[in-house]
Amino acid sequence: MVFTVQVKKNGLCFSSEFPWKLGIVLFMAYPSLQKSEDELEKGIKFLTLDNFFDRLEVQRISDDGWNKVKKYVGKVDIARAFQPDILAGKNLSALDEAKRKEAVEYVKGEMGVWLKRGVQQFAVCSGNITTSIEEGKKQFTKSIKELAEYALKNCAVISVETFDIDKDKKQVIGPVHDAANLVKEIRKEYPNVFLMWDQSHAPLLGETPDVLRKYADILGVIHIGCGLKAKEGLLDWHPVYHTPGAINDENDLAQLFNVLLEIGYCGPVTVEIKPQEGQTSEEVVNSAKGAIYTAYSLAVKKLL
Repeated sequence: MVFTVQVKKNGLCFSSEFPWKLGIVLFMAYPSLQKSEDELEKGIKFLTLDNFFDRLEVQRISDDGWNKVKKYVGKVDIARAFQPDILAGKNLSALDEAKRKEAVEYVKGEMGVWLKRGVQQFAVCSGNITTSIEEGKKQFTKSIKELAEYALKNCAVISVETFDIDKDKKQVIGPVHDAANLVKEIRKEYPNVFLMWDQSHAPLLGETPDVLRKYADILGVIHIGCGLKAKEGLLDWHPVYHTPGAINDENDLAQLFNVLLEIGYCGPVTVEIKPQEGQTSEEVVNSAKGAIYTAYSLAVKKLL
């Protein structure tokens, strides 16, 4: 259960249920979880309180932590997101072959932990640019094929997220057309690999939701949220809607929803927002809920 909007037109009232599974990135809403598990139970309990979200994208969680929170997540999908690990140094694009293999084995090991917990959805990004984007792409292609083979044997899927290549995170795989070409090539052998597109990263890549029209067949996950325009430039900081400097608002989100409806997208939509200075996790989560509801109302009005 997510939510239903009601829209009036010509004296008639139309109702529309949000058509996608709605997720949230746990470790961004509660960023302290990337360093400790002190807020783990608090965060998951709050996010599953009202059934608004039916999917959680999570970071590494210890066995003790999992035992504490698994009672709260029985009715939601869980996906293990490896982006924090990769951004912290587990570089799947490393030109040093030993480091690349080390990163692959780490991800495989963690996948094994989560497969035992009943989780079969995973997400990765490519890794930092070192000296050569093209060489990095070759290394990442090797890595993702190795991970995809392991996942396929366990009936699991992997989504590859696009990031900026020259603004903030500076990843090997950036613009959606590059990522899509790589994913399509890999899917010739491994059909369990999909593309993840992030609305927050779009401004850093000069993209709009219309770029997705060509890639409906390989889209696995959509992230929604905002980039940040700061004096340093465009940043991948994921502020919540209407935070000073936030790029994207309800109209932009409605445009994305309309594109997803038009192309027949049926995967999950996951909000990725992070508290900025002076904000609490609960504040930004509830603010995001309001923005999502308003944006979907605007999208439905456009359809009538």
